[in-house]
Amino acid sequence: MVQSLKTITSLGGWEIMNEPEGFVYEGKTHSSTCFDTNLLKNTGAGQFWTPSHGTKLWIPMQYLQKCINWQTDAIHNEDPKALVTVGAWSELSLANMFSDKYTKNYYSDCCLVQAGGRSNGKLDFYQVHTYTHNGKYNLMAPFKVLL
Repeated sequence: MVQSLKTITSLGGWEIMNEPEGFVYEGKTHSSTCFDTNLLKNTGAGQFWTPSHGTKLWIPMQYLQKCINWQTDAIHNEDPKALVTVGAWSELSLANMFSDKYTKNYYSDCCLVQAGGRSNGKLDFYQVHTYTHNGKYNLMAPFKVLL
């Protein structure tokens, strides 16, 4: 697909995945801070993988990061000028604003390469989404709407 579309000048970029945190195994301890998801516990991460039978089928963060790293690497290898991103569900998983205690950039160059091993698999720009919880934006939200 990248080979066929790389000459289209109106293509702004490739989004590898929208809100992968919905599938992540939140609250999982790991020796690497890139893969440890304890700070995501009870934040809404991991909410998408609850089949009708009620069993949680989570994906470890490092598997998501490896997938993103490998896909980004493949796109960059086919089209070095291509811009690649991931649509993060929250600033909690996309920024190191308040130290690793509250937020973590799981999509940093370091974390993606650590997970997938491909140095060309780094994102070119970030997308962050923000949502209200109980009618309010959290204190770390990147932007707020006053109603």
